[in-house]
Amino acid sequence: MIKQPTILIIDDEKTIRDSFAMYLEDYGYQIRVAENGRVGLEMFEQEHPDLVLVDLRMPEIGGIEVLSRISKELSPHTPLIVFSGTGNITDAIIALRSGAWDYVLKPVEDLSILIYRIEESLEKARLIQENQNFQENLLQMVAEKTQELTESEKRFRTIAENIPGGTLIVGTD
Repeated sequence: MIKQPTILIIDDEKTIRDSFAMYLEDYGYQIRVAENGRVGLEMFEQEHPDLVLVDLRMPEIGGIEVLSRISKELSPHTPLIVFSGTGNITDAIIALRSGAWDYVLKPVEDLSILIYRIEESLEKARLIQENQNFQENLLQMVAEKTQELTESEKRFRTIAENIPGGTLIVGTD
């Protein structure tokens, strides 16, 4: 059975948290909710969700700080989607510079847009992880082949040095 992605919803508005949670659960996502940034960061560190939806403006610890902490300190490859009731372009720019992968305006009238953004972000995260794994495997293969070549060269030199009375000519052509 395939594990469904876990989404952490961080928002100080209970109705938003609950409605997003119910909607996303209907799509099979595992949902965790936090009522503010402090609780959200604690939950993130404990549960390591696959994606975070975070409100921009919250008391105590705001969305920008949550974004910065997760993207810079805790998990740079976790997708972070900001949603905000302000249509302020400056807020969107600050959020994106602070680590948000996407920005959605509240109220979200068509929740299928939210699903699309979530799926797109999860796919991007999967591709980043796949690429990172590929690069690590490639580096490992190069290191192994380099070691094999070094050992082969040593054996070749040992054989060449032990040929009695002969001369071995190796061409560069």
